[in-house]
Amino acid sequence: MGKRIWMLWAVGAVLAALFAVFVHVSTGGPWWPAIVAGALWALMTVGLTRWVQWRSARKLGLSGLAELTELGGAIKDERIPQDPAQQNALCTVIRQNRKRRHPARWSWLVVGAVMIWNAVSMWLRHGTAVGIISSAFVLAWIPAMYIADRRRQQKLRRLELRLQQPDSGHNPPPPAGGTPAPQDL
Repeated sequence: MGKRIWMLWAVGAVLAALFAVFVHVSTGGPWWPAIVAGALWALMTVGLTRWVQWRSARKLGLSGLAELTELGGAIKDERIPQDPAQQNALCTVIRQNRKRRHPARWSWLVVGAVMIWNAVSMWLRHGTAVGIISSAFVLAWIPAMYIADRRRQQKLRRLELRLQQPDSGHNPPPPAGGTPAPQDL
């Protein structure tokens, strides 16, 4: 749990720096208001993230953020928890994710349009060098996010299929070398 909160604050610090640079470049004003605005933006982002995590843990019937973190690790590692309550929570997470996917398909278009608009406005306002850099960022970021989203969806599909199997993945598959695992002997 401690490692995740520090990662969240590190993301918040990076957001603060990026927001401060963006505000400074776009307004051309002094640095201190940009840094204050970036710090407030980071605090708001981290606070909102923590609030959403607490709310998700409550909705899933988990006792706290530690169990939610464990569930997130299970999804990341594609392992099925032994606890039936956590298995039910994992099924709920997969179902909720699928429900949210259908109406959110348009979000890719909105994100792409905003990023392209930002790159063009940076190009027109700050010149060719900044425009090329921001365009390159857009051309790298959107496909990378799409690929990451596809991988996550495939991972959730595999987990859902494994959860629907009768043994629910409690027994690990036999090793590839052909030697049976000790519990299979």
